[in-house]
Amino acid sequence: MRLAVALRAADDRFVDDVVQEAFLLARHDWSRIRNYDKPEHWVITVAWRMLRKIQAKDRYRVSYVEPPAISDPSCIVVTNEQVYAAVRRLSRRQGEAIILQMLGYPVADSAKIMGVTPATVKTHLHLARNRLRKLLRAGAE
Repeated sequence: MRLAVALRAADDRFVDDVVQEAFLLARHDWSRIRNYDKPEHWVITVAWRMLRKIQAKDRYRVSYVEPPAISDPSCIVVTNEQVYAAVRRLSRRQGEAIILQMLGYPVADSAKIMGVTPATVKTHLHLARNRLRKLLRAGAE
């Protein structure tokens, strides 16, 4: 859950608070939520909505770190931090789709969490992969 929020957060200061608050809300409404097929979908959705509200209110921005220089251009190494930074640069929907895929959710479950059709998730995944490829190549040069 923390990873799902951290990958969408522009500032790590809020990640733990958002995750904790989402779980507290889930605990408060557990009598209703426990009957859902996958209660974790509800928690992720609530956490992302809370994060969006914080980001819209405070207008926090990500500061990007220059990737290390690579001496051999045929060997491109990408760190987790570079991938996370690139994911944060995606559009909201593309980022959500890629994060859910990274967490192992099938397209159908991702569609339910995001409130869209599976075809829309597939489109966002395709666009996100292309954008990530460009961002990571540009960062490695």
